[in-house]
Amino acid sequence: MAKAKTDPVSREDVNKMLLTLGRAEQAFLDTKARMDKQINRAKAQWRPVLERRSAAIAAQAQTLRLACEDSREVLLPSVPRSMALLFGTVGFRRQGVKVTWPKDDAAGVVSRLRVHARADLVRTREEPDKRAIREAGLDPRTLRALGITLVPAGEDFFYKVDRAKVAEAQEPPGDA
Repeated sequence: MAKAKTDPVSREDVNKMLLTLGRAEQAFLDTKARMDKQINRAKAQWRPVLERRSAAIAAQAQTLRLACEDSREVLLPSVPRSMALLFGTVGFRRQGVKVTWPKDDAAGVVSRLRVHARADLVRTREEPDKRAIREAGLDPRTLRALGITLVPAGEDFFYKVDRAKVAEAQEPPGDA
């Protein structure tokens, strides 16, 4: 963002700007809260319909699978493992052994693998360590060769609106 050239401002001017900004943030949060309420009501309203339709789809898919399994020799008598039809394709695929665990127990599985000295079966995400790179004192040529750029420290502008005080402040006439 380019630095704007402005006239010097007083503490009072900055305070007014913070109040205006705080009111805008509060209006945004209020609107978002109303939107979230509407979304949650819509989800609650439509959830039973979607659950019924999902169950119906699962039942129809099960019926199709069983029918195709029972008629496999008639439908797919030779090498092809699938058949293209007017409304889609049906077939059978060979699958390897599936590895599964309860959806909410991945951390437990990782822990048990480590306890049993099988950390080699646990993925670890590799990524550059920014703190270590900063502290390594590498020369600029090496950094460039590694595709790393060190951006000199500087100042970042920040602000924090006191929402309670903004809420207490009386709306000026004409602002709605």
